[in-house]
Amino acid sequence: MSMTTTHSVSPRVSYEQSHEDVLGTRDVVLGVLASSVSDLETLRIAISNRVYSLTHTGPDVDDVLRGHQLAEDDPAVIAMQELLEGTKALEKLAIKAMQKRMKKHVLYEWVSKNKGVGEKTAARLLSALGDPYIRDMYVGEGDELRHVLEPRTVSELWSYAGYGVVNGAAPKRTKGQKVNWNPEIRMRVWLIAETSIRSNGDYKPVYDETKASAMASPHLQDCARCKAKAGEPLSKGHAHARAMRRVSKEILRDLWTLSKEWHESNDR
Repeated sequence: MSMTTTHSVSPRVSYEQSHEDVLGTRDVVLGVLASSVSDLETLRIAISNRVYSLTHTGPDVDDVLRGHQLAEDDPAVIAMQELLEGTKALEKLAIKAMQKRMKKHVLYEWVSKNKGVGEKTAARLLSALGDPYIRDMYVGEGDELRHVLEPRTVSELWSYAGYGVVNGAAPKRTKGQKVNWNPEIRMRVWLIAETSIRSNGDYKPVYDETKASAMASPHLQDCARCKAKAGEPLSKGHAHARAMRRVSKEILRDLWTLSKEWHESNDR
């Protein structure tokens, strides 16, 4: 299977559909819709904060009075409330459109059959992730960009999602340094893992097994997180984080596997 192409300008990438109603594993339109949801969500939160600042009457936690103490029937407050309600309505429309598009994705069956995996969160994850199996990137070569579409390993997917290992530990964001992984993907996968565990979904047994194993295993070296020495047990919080990481990686592995199977059946 050859998946590498070269272009001097940014091309419009499309994937062959398995049939007219089902989209491939990378849907750029889903990405546009998910970005719109994120934009409207950010705007809604910003307007809500402004409404709060106009009407808040008490001091903040630092005892500084920042609110403008306007009444609910003040024209300025009414205008901002109308803006807020309008933004909420637009956000709902955007979410509805995104979820409708999600139902056409070839990985939707995984979404629909996994308890705790919602259409909204899954759509936003796949929007940020793109194709779980195919790496899509541009490589600079002189004055041109070479567009590369090529298979990646599940380990490469984990690294891209922030679940790889750097110097024996999970990667962290450092102020002033650019990360080589996608923080949004890691956040979206983590949210799906949390919901699946809370709803006793398919990934709950993986979480329980990993957490129990972690609680029974001592630290191999001193741990700043638990403030523990080598040989001492993991804290409950550390064991929880280790189990959540395992679940998140299993979610990504499943998406990678399903995408790989789809490509092997459809890329001719």
